[in-house]
Amino acid sequence: MAVRAGHKWGYIHRDGKVVIPLRYNRAETFSEGVATVRIGKNHGCVDLDGNLVIPMIYDEILSSKQGLMAAQKGDKWGFINQKNETVIPFKYRRVTSFGSTIYKQGTTEVLDEKGYGIIDINGKEIIPCLYNGIIWEKGFYLVKKNKKWGVMDESGNVIHNFIYDK
Repeated sequence: MAVRAGHKWGYIHRDGKVVIPLRYNRAETFSEGVATVRIGKNHGCVDLDGNLVIPMIYDEILSSKQGLMAAQKGDKWGFINQKNETVIPFKYRRVTSFGSTIYKQGTTEVLDEKGYGIIDINGKEIIPCLYNGIIWEKGFYLVKKNKKWGVMDESGNVIHNFIYDK
């Protein structure tokens, strides 16, 4: 588990023994065998042995979910794997992690200059980034466009036009 003493973070085993020295400005919980750590303003990831597996070159990294981590470089977000390979390009203004219960499994919400959309774990757009808001509800996407709501199926097909106020 992540622990802090003074201003430094590290990790201890359940018996209290330090297993990763307290040398980070921030240390997050492990997820899928890696944890995000920060030194100064730079983020990277360590494995369970404390080896730096993602270099400290990112402005932010979210927890690993479904083998991918949302990462930020400058003002753009994308997704990397645990080998630090870019899986989904750094082109979004904001993203959420895969594995969230807020969206259909294997999908996540992204925001670019045109609006919100939904992509799958391979980066394929399910719903293009053209909308003012998207909510996943009981197998459907509730989608807002020009102050009106419509409904799309899980493949991004419109099944109710954009005529609803709420």
